[in-house]
Amino acid sequence: MTVNDPNSPTTTRRAASKERREHALRLRIGGMTFQQIGNQLGITFQSAHALVVHALDDLSKKCAENAEQLRGIELQRLDVAQAAIWGKVINGDTVAITCLLRILERRARLLGLDAPVKQDVTSLGDRLSNVVIYLPQKDEENDDTDEPEPA
Repeated sequence: MTVNDPNSPTTTRRAASKERREHALRLRIGGMTFQQIGNQLGITFQSAHALVVHALDDLSKKCAENAEQLRGIELQRLDVAQAAIWGKVINGDTVAITCLLRILERRARLLGLDAPVKQDVTSLGDRLSNVVIYLPQKDEENDDTDEPEPA
């Protein structure tokens, strides 16, 4: 039996475990509590929670892998676009140079090469200083009652 044998007991157990995690996640998405999931699957609510967390981790890894593949495709497209205009860039065509700069900016964003942009949050305080808060006066608090004030 080879390591990657689809009929091996280990492969079968892994597939069953993955299916169980996915089933628990579907139940959770459907609105069930961990206790209800545990009851339905014949396990404790802690085990149900662990199954759902593990399934979410699996999804997160898959999404990260897909994002990385998509990033690679986009980078290849940028390479093709850059190669297509390179001759004009070398000859000084300003439109091609502008296009190249946009390609380089996009590549830098995809790769996370740009430094984070600082946001000015101090200006919020200036706007808040113009906010007026209305608090009713003591005699205005009882205006909507029909009871006479004590003498």
